[in-house]
Amino acid sequence: MRTFAILGVLLGLTVSTAAQSEPRIPASARNLLLDAKVSGNLESYHKGQRGAADHVIYDIQKKDFAKASGWHEYGVGFQQDLGVVPEDAPAFWMAQWSKPVAANLIVLSGVYDNQPQPATAWKIELHNEQGWTTLARGVGGWYDRGRYVWGGPGTEPAVFDALRVSVFSKDANTPIKSIHFRGEEGISWVVAYCPPIDAELKRPHWSIHAGRPVQFEGVGLLGDISSWRWDFGDGGGAHGRIVNHAFDKPGTYGVKLHFSNGTHSGRLGYVVAVGPPIEARIASMSNPVMAGEPVEFSGHGSIGAIEKYTWDFGNGQISRGKRVRYAFAKPGIYQVKLTVADDKYSDDCLLIVRAHSEDTLRVPQVVLDTDQKNEQDDQYYLGYALFSELDILGVDSVHHGGGQEPINYQEILHIIDLAGQSGLPGHREPFIFRGANERLAVPTSRKWPDTVPIMSDASEAILAAARGAAPENPVWIVPVGPGTNVASAILQARAEGLELKDRMRVMWLGGSNHEIINEFNGNNDPWSMYVVAQSGVATWIMPAPVGARVRIDKRTEAHYYAGHALGQYLKQITPAHNKPLFDPSCLSAIISLRLNLGWIKETEPVVVAGREQGYRWTRTDGATAVRVIRQIDEQAMKEDIFNTMKGQNRRLIGAGP
Repeated sequence: MRTFAILGVLLGLTVSTAAQSEPRIPASARNLLLDAKVSGNLESYHKGQRGAADHVIYDIQKKDFAKASGWHEYGVGFQQDLGVVPEDAPAFWMAQWSKPVAANLIVLSGVYDNQPQPATAWKIELHNEQGWTTLARGVGGWYDRGRYVWGGPGTEPAVFDALRVSVFSKDANTPIKSIHFRGEEGISWVVAYCPPIDAELKRPHWSIHAGRPVQFEGVGLLGDISSWRWDFGDGGGAHGRIVNHAFDKPGTYGVKLHFSNGTHSGRLGYVVAVGPPIEARIASMSNPVMAGEPVEFSGHGSIGAIEKYTWDFGNGQISRGKRVRYAFAKPGIYQVKLTVADDKYSDDCLLIVRAHSEDTLRVPQVVLDTDQKNEQDDQYYLGYALFSELDILGVDSVHHGGGQEPINYQEILHIIDLAGQSGLPGHREPFIFRGANERLAVPTSRKWPDTVPIMSDASEAILAAARGAAPENPVWIVPVGPGTNVASAILQARAEGLELKDRMRVMWLGGSNHEIINEFNGNNDPWSMYVVAQSGVATWIMPAPVGARVRIDKRTEAHYYAGHALGQYLKQITPAHNKPLFDPSCLSAIISLRLNLGWIKETEPVVVAGREQGYRWTRTDGATAVRVIRQIDEQAMKEDIFNTMKGQNRRLIGAGP
């Protein structure tokens, strides 16, 4: 190891922009910022404050941010002007250690996409007993919506006791505003030592059940790894790169993989959930379910030595048997649960079914998937859906990092409560499901079928809705945040053998004009939407710049808002400017497609590239299941969104072919 007195080698860094591939951060590395005293001076400007200095720090081992935060940022108020800030008295973020640390990886992220900083100057400095030395400096660059990366596994480490990142005016005539630093989930901010060996733990793609052997695999990524040792958390262990292990009992177990080249070593780990030795499965419906008409429900495909099959039809009615016939007395949306049991354990499977009357057979069935607490447009999206005549089979919560999913879930409940106060009938209150709180991990193979799903109540609900949907009226999944839940459901369906192409469609709000990334929703989990795009499931993409054309300015258009509790809440939380509404345009698109209203004016068939190609989509004349919406009738969509929440909804019920 060495200090950075000889700094020439250190200056061989990489400065990335958000459009380039993400840095490889070994899972075995530990973020040294967790041990540092982190501070800054942005509070001293008295221009408002966003977050705190430690809100940007990412914990590699826990796969989450070190501190819970709404936006994982540290900055002054949005659009606040600091005037001219001189270099000798800059705005800064700083980490200090009580003793020197050795690191060979530094990853920092610049500002959010909606607050560009092309003319803001910056400087990165390291400190040791010799004082401060500049590591890099510039104007715009990585700080302008990009990413700064130095080093990585195999790079000789530097030793220092402080790191400072400063921003300031590029000259005496250029003011700076909206200054902030952001953390990226799984990426930054990170200072770490990465040994010259690296590996990945390849997890099983399917659910694990007690008594059934499952394969665990270590994949070498860097260096000559000669030793692999497994600890399965149940008293069992094994040696070798690829091993098989069976857990005796259901439960959660911490699996650890230790690897070494004889000189350096690393450790990987994760928690596995082991289910019972039996598994419930419900066969998919082949035809629409009509109220008053008996239909067969089958537990065919369930696994294990099952002794009992119990069906709960979501209305207090119970039946028993592997196959049962049942008629729903009234139209409505029902959760059907199959519970299988042996002499010791039980397991459940869910199906969401719409019991139809003749006039609802062609009404689009929808599962909403929302990061509700992200921005005001999510609340418009949910309110619009609730007061429409769309069949809302469920609402999924999704939000990544910092413990935000529970906050997101509570906002969903809040909007539904306000809708109830505003006259929403009780039968329109949807089922709600908790979803992913982290992004999908990109497999080393870069092959989408190798992706490990994040199983949650939300992904199970998507599968349940697909099982209950008849092929002539597939269920729409409408993610307006990251696509983690829907991608996980697709991956789970592959493992289960459930074919989704005729049972499910996706309408996603996200991405920029030409790629999944460079936009908030897409940046949150770009691999998830790549998985969706490769799956063959019919997918419509409403790019954020297109959805943004639907706008409301409450200063001059207050008459659009309904006078009830939900309408006034939406008006209250909406900023006083020409606010893009983004998300509800997806629902307008589905309504337009069903009623042939022509609100979607232009679409483009595309193929979507992977991570190394920047997740770009390109037009194709060949076969594809993915379409990008290019032109919409934004005024017609806007009128429908607000009229619907006033009770003047489009007549989907009873509409003809």
